[in-house]
Amino acid sequence: LFAYGQTGSGKTYTMMGSLNAEAERGVIPRLCEELFQRMHTEREALSDVSFKLEASYMEIYTEQVRDLLCGNESGSLRVRQHPLTGPFVDGLSSYTVPDFKAVHKLLVKGDRARSTVATRMNEHSSRSHAIFTMSLTRLQLISSTNTRTRNSKIHLVDLAGSERVAMSGVVGQQFKEATSINKSLSTLGRVIDILLENAQLKSKNARPGLPPYRDSLLTWILSESIGGNSRTFMLAAI
Repeated sequence: LFAYGQTGSGKTYTMMGSLNAEAERGVIPRLCEELFQRMHTEREALSDVSFKLEASYMEIYTEQVRDLLCGNESGSLRVRQHPLTGPFVDGLSSYTVPDFKAVHKLLVKGDRARSTVATRMNEHSSRSHAIFTMSLTRLQLISSTNTRTRNSKIHLVDLAGSERVAMSGVVGQQFKEATSINKSLSTLGRVIDILLENAQLKSKNARPGLPPYRDSLLTWILSESIGGNSRTFMLAAI
């Protein structure tokens, strides 16, 4: 799930809301809470089913990946390509979360660590793409010696705001940030366009194009979730 929109349009508030007020929670905490409720319901109905949920939180700032749950200790992390499972962030921390309270603590910690700055268009403009990832493992006991495992993953992405540099009044380092943001958003747009074209060409048995996943760390990290058998949703803040 991507939240996309101009600087100051309300993307971060829509995704996170107010973490201190239950009635004002955003999409991410509400989705996490619903997930735990569904796991509880299934465990109640099926005694042979168990779950393991892990969470990680990172930001991509000027084409560098930083672990939002490790403070400044992690520095810039490298993205690598696994031959079987695809791209991954080497050294990114992952925490087992047994309940919503544990998730809430991670969200608060990561939200405080995220890179923001004041611009003409937004007093607290997010200068990075933030990716909160939940990895769910479902285990079902088939027999005393056989277990069926199903793995799934969801990326909840609060994209940095797109902006016109002249209107936002950014200079120096902030200009560099804005340029990096706009470049990665442009790459994301090109990837989506090519995937849509490929879907149309499929019915014509034409040769598909190759999406430029590696032109941006954002699209490279999320390449397995944008294409393949995944479902991608775009939340547009206007």
